[in-house]
Amino acid sequence: MEAHLLTIDKLRTESRATAARHDAVSFQSFTHIERISLLTCNVMMGAHVCFQEIKELRETLSASFLNQIQELHNEIAKKDKELEVSNSLCTEQQTQLEDRDRSLASAIQSRKDADEVIKRYKILFLLYELLLLLFSIMV
Repeated sequence: MEAHLLTIDKLRTESRATAARHDAVSFQSFTHIERISLLTCNVMMGAHVCFQEIKELRETLSASFLNQIQELHNEIAKKDKELEVSNSLCTEQQTQLEDRDRSLASAIQSRKDADEVIKRYKILFLLYELLLLLFSIMV
C-alpha cells in the first residue's frame, strides 16, 4: 500500500510539472500569436512585410504545438502503463490479503476447537480425580 501511495504522489508531482510546462509553452505560443497579429496589422496598414516570415512563423508555431502534443501523448501512454502496473499490484496485494484473512480465520477456528477439547479433558480429569477420591474414601 505504501508503494501505491508513493506512486500516486509521484504521478501527482509529474502532473503538476506537466501542467507548469504546458502553461510555459502556452505563454510562448501567446507570444508567437502576438507576433502574427502584429505582422497581420502591419500588412493591413500598408507596411511592407514579407509574407514568407508569416508563413515561417505559422509553420514554427504549428511544429511546436505538434511536438508538444506528441510529448503529451507519450507521457499519457507512459502514465497509463504505470497505472496498469500499479492496479495489477494492488489487485495482487488485495488477493494476498484475502488469502491471509481466510488463513487467519481458519487458525482462529482451530484454536477455538483445540481450547474446547482441552476444556473437556480437564473436566474429565477432574471427574476422574473426584472418583478416585470417593473410591479411596469408601475403601
